[in-house]
Amino acid sequence: MRYAYNDPINLMVLTVSISYASYFLGNWMSNAGLVANVFCGIMMSMERNSLSKENDQGLYTLWKMITTIMNGTLYLFIGVLCPTFLRNNVQLKNYIIVFVTFLITNLSRFLCFFLFSPILSRIGYGMSFQNMVIIVWGGLKNPVNLNMAIMIHQAYSDYGHDNAKADLFFLHNIGVYLLMLLINGSFVPVLLKALGLSDISLSRQMNMNNCMKYIYEARARTITILKMDRFVSDANWPLVLNTTAIKHPYKNINSVGEDENDDEEDFFVGFRFTYCPDCKHNIPTQPTAKEIKEINKEAKLRILKLKKTAYSRHFENGMLSKEGIRIMHQAVEIAMDTEALVIELEGLFKLFKKESVCYRCLRNQVQQLTKTRDKHRKHPRKTWRIWCYRIVNHFVFSIIMYGIILLNMILVVYHFEKNYGDSHYLDASVFFFWFYFVEFWLKVFAYSWIYVYKHGIRTYFKLCTFFKSYRCCKKIPDVTLKYLNVKVNKHKSLAFELGKSYITGEEEILDNLENIVDNDQIRESVKKNTENDLLALSRCVGMAEKQSQWVATTVKTKSAMRMVLNSMKDDILELKVAGWIDDVEYNKLIKSLAERYQYINSITSIEPYAPKLIFREVVYMGDDETIINYLYDNVTTKKFDPGDVVFSEGELVEGIYIVITGMLLVTYIPKDDVKEKLKETGCLPVIDHICSSTYEETMYQYIVAGDTMGELATLSDRSYNGVIMTETYSQVFILPRETVKTAIKMDFDPVNGSVESHFENVSLTISHFRLECRIWKYIGFKKAVSILMNIPAYRSYTQDKIKYIVERSFVPNLSNYKIFIVNEMMQDIILLEGIIVDFNTRDVYTGPCYIPRFPKEIFLANSKLAPCYEAQLPALSPRRRFTNTPPMRTWHVWTHTQLTPGRR
Repeated sequence: MRYAYNDPINLMVLTVSISYASYFLGNWMSNAGLVANVFCGIMMSMERNSLSKENDQGLYTLWKMITTIMNGTLYLFIGVLCPTFLRNNVQLKNYIIVFVTFLITNLSRFLCFFLFSPILSRIGYGMSFQNMVIIVWGGLKNPVNLNMAIMIHQAYSDYGHDNAKADLFFLHNIGVYLLMLLINGSFVPVLLKALGLSDISLSRQMNMNNCMKYIYEARARTITILKMDRFVSDANWPLVLNTTAIKHPYKNINSVGEDENDDEEDFFVGFRFTYCPDCKHNIPTQPTAKEIKEINKEAKLRILKLKKTAYSRHFENGMLSKEGIRIMHQAVEIAMDTEALVIELEGLFKLFKKESVCYRCLRNQVQQLTKTRDKHRKHPRKTWRIWCYRIVNHFVFSIIMYGIILLNMILVVYHFEKNYGDSHYLDASVFFFWFYFVEFWLKVFAYSWIYVYKHGIRTYFKLCTFFKSYRCCKKIPDVTLKYLNVKVNKHKSLAFELGKSYITGEEEILDNLENIVDNDQIRESVKKNTENDLLALSRCVGMAEKQSQWVATTVKTKSAMRMVLNSMKDDILELKVAGWIDDVEYNKLIKSLAERYQYINSITSIEPYAPKLIFREVVYMGDDETIINYLYDNVTTKKFDPGDVVFSEGELVEGIYIVITGMLLVTYIPKDDVKEKLKETGCLPVIDHICSSTYEETMYQYIVAGDTMGELATLSDRSYNGVIMTETYSQVFILPRETVKTAIKMDFDPVNGSVESHFENVSLTISHFRLECRIWKYIGFKKAVSILMNIPAYRSYTQDKIKYIVERSFVPNLSNYKIFIVNEMMQDIILLEGIIVDFNTRDVYTGPCYIPRFPKEIFLANSKLAPCYEAQLPALSPRRRFTNTPPMRTWHVWTHTQLTPGRR
């Protein structure tokens, strides 16, 4: 299947042909076609992980269609055969007994579940009595039972047995199947309602009311826009309103308009108001305990649904594999069925250390075997012994000896099987003996006389034929050890992948928690639990990365490869939609991408980065080799033991730290003076890898290999406002403060320069930025993303899309400007640190914040100005900028300005 990765038609034909071929082959060999078909299906399911998403979906649709056709054909055969089988030996009382069989079947199923209910209620996520009743009553038979009934009837007829028993068996099988469909299947909704499992909670109803109100408001806006269209302005709008009215899922009404007289409280759960006669104001009424419970349950369900959506998006972006998305979705579904409505992380924690006792013991024994097997041997000094050494270690010599051993083994087996003559066998044994004797002396001369003294007994037993067979198997320990390591590390890779996806999903939930949960009490409780789980899992992932560094490197690199290819795939699709490539070119590009996907799936391991490469790949290093070499030549290395303090609160840090190995914990505890500076002057707390809008809460974050810290402290010359401690043995590169500032001065570009780049004979102008500006962009990236996510204009944008938008940003240096003019090419401005003033309205903006689009001039006078943060956004209408190239979009800019705190 993996070789048909790019050919969906051949893939479908291959799966169907292999399935039927395995059935007929197994049936012909040992009358076990079904067993062979089962194993064929297992092997194909294992290979599905190597298929692309499109081919996998097409394959699933094909087999779903085949299943539907086979079931329909089976039902047709049953309908044709029923009158034939049941017309002779079946009486009326037999039909009545079918009802007894139906009752006994349901009763026996219920007794089985009831007997095992103590176990079922304590394993997994439990089983209540209501759930057990639904499972017993709602479990329908598979159509395979009908096929088995036909086969048994045919077997009775072929062997000449009494057909009356076969007819009765066929009647009971078909009758129970039909009764379960008609009775059990029809009364499942009634049973759900009677057990109270179909009741919709009050919070869920109110949430649907809000959604319906939003849908109809959007419909009203659409109709208003269409009424201004000159082509449809004279349409029958009352008929349009009646036709587009959809039914409320939880009410027996056709439109929201019919329920407009309901109390407004139906639309706002937990926000009811009571009129106070004294102050003559509406006072919010606190929800009752029952409503709090329902709101809490609904909020957790909403969070689980958002997590499931986030995991699906991670799979589409390439962050998760098929096995990973299956496990994450299964975890969410299990959590939805539990009372706590929370994903349990114990299973994920165990996955990082998953290694069965059998694997561990076997691997230890193999390692002990391989430790003493290969030992260092000194080369002989004499010339003739050197020739013996070369002969013995040549691969041709090994092949010849393996062939001789194989022939000897065949002769031994043939002798004991056919009782061959003793004289011939003795001659052959003497012949093989001389070969072994020559090999013995060659190795003696090759490895010196010490070899005979230390291993004389083993060398002697090499003359025996039985022990010669061990040489054919000497590669088995290496292969076995490699297989065991792969099996163990496969679980670690999957655990690291799941942990990374879970952490990313939890961070997205925390960023949007205010829009998910309205109740402050519930939101704080959910936030606290989420942060605790996030911190614990981050530590577990960091420790796993420290212990198995190549596993983390492999998962990260393969994930990055898939994400890059998915981004390229979206860009290719945009080019096709824009008309720049036709279908033939599009298919060729997609085929090329599919080959890259297949190559990524074939990668088993990737070695970790060398420290120098980690240094060069820091995001703000740029492409200037002179500056990179200067920084690397002046870097210093420092090592830390677990528990050492890297940065302490109030310390003036030494410079920028680049983590090479290890894991560190960042702790931020808010102080009154820090919060006061942030509110009054927009002075950001000097803390790394922690992003917040207010910085009023205690926060923790882990730093792993490849991360950097100390940029803001180095550029601003301010003391650190947090504590960084090492969790494991760690090693860092240190760029001293003076070295960084010297490198900034080496970049002679004052604001932004341009360098000509030629790509396929097309001249493009690429902006080249200063090192200081790139560092400021790195500092403000996460803050800009979090700010834009709360702006109404970007609410419909995904976090990944906002990241792409911010990534196209640049940071010019406005230290020589007093007034910054916002022209028509600029769309938005983000202030990360400091204070700016609108030159026209004198409105003051304190960072970090989003600056509206209407200011035309920004007042920077009487301040020692620092870098401004600018980002590019696509225009509403694309414009052509370069000849003979795809249409480029006009880019708008938003700006960040950092002013020195306390100076206005």
